[in-house]
Amino acid sequence: MIKITVPATSANLGIGYDTLGMAVSLYSHFTFERADKLTITGCPEEFQNENNLVYVSFVDALAAWGEPAFPVAIDIQTDVPVARGLGSSSTCVVAGIMLPPR
Repeated sequence: MIKITVPATSANLGIGYDTLGMAVSLYSHFTFERADKLTITGCPEEFQNENNLVYVSFVDALAAWGEPAFPVAIDIQTDVPVARGLGSSSTCVVAGIMLPPR
């Protein structure tokens, strides 16, 4: 089992538009395990499929590294609110990329 924790962010700080951000004390926690089939828990049912941003990022990262995709069990627990400018989708992308290809 691999656990990855990613902080929320506040981007677009002052004159640093799209270049500066800061981590805040809200976190998304992701747990990954190799599995026989893709299973995603901890998020709304509509995102518990192969189009989940965490899984898509994982598959894209593997492809970039020349590795084949494989099924995993993903559990998502987050304090980062969706659609509030705190990078909830960014936490998903980072977690998917950080999962090692083993």
